Amino acid sequence: MRPVLTICLALATVAAQAQSWKAGDKAPAFSGSSLEGKRISLRDLQDEGPFFLFFIKPDDATSRQAETYISKIARAYAPNKVKWYGVLNSRPQNARSWMAEYNPPYKPILDDGSMIQQFHVRSSPTVIQIGTNGKIIRQWVGYSGYWLKDLNKSVAKASGKKSKPIDFSKTPSVTRMGGDYVVHSH
Repeated sequence: MRPVLTICLALATVAAQAQSWKAGDKAPAFSGSSLEGKRISLRDLQDEGPFFLFFIKPDDATSRQAETYISKIARAYAPNKVKWYGVLNSRPQNARSWMAEYNPPYKPILDDGSMIQQFHVRSSPTVIQIGTNGKIIRQWVGYSGYWLKDLNKSVAKASGKKSKPIDFSKTPSVTRMGGDYVVHSH
């Protein structure tokens, strides 16, 4: 087999392993906890309306850069029926620090790594949109102006509002990936 073909097949295999679901598939029956220790599940969240999960690594520079724009998008359409949740694979004190530093418009969900595994999230930042029927609508992996613009349009549509202009001119033109996840126990 030619080297280029071998590399292409290897990349296709990795991509297929990284995302074993497709739009329209039922989201995994996940659960995490709030900073106060309350369990939060797929069923709880889908009953509130469509929602977005923002997978965050608090110690990752790419997550920190993306957070600024994710918060701008979430705030641009608030208040509305669309909810945002920040999935933090960190100890509670690190999640509290993140929330205090950024004061984001989303609620935190502490994840022991099971949500990361269930959604096959490899690195931060990743955003997953889930509908009221509990089905996955879309996923954005990495951080770039292109995907932020696309995410902004999807949030507008889910909110039933016209797309709001947000300045993404200082975002990278090429998608940046954050660090790989290392699962922490709480």
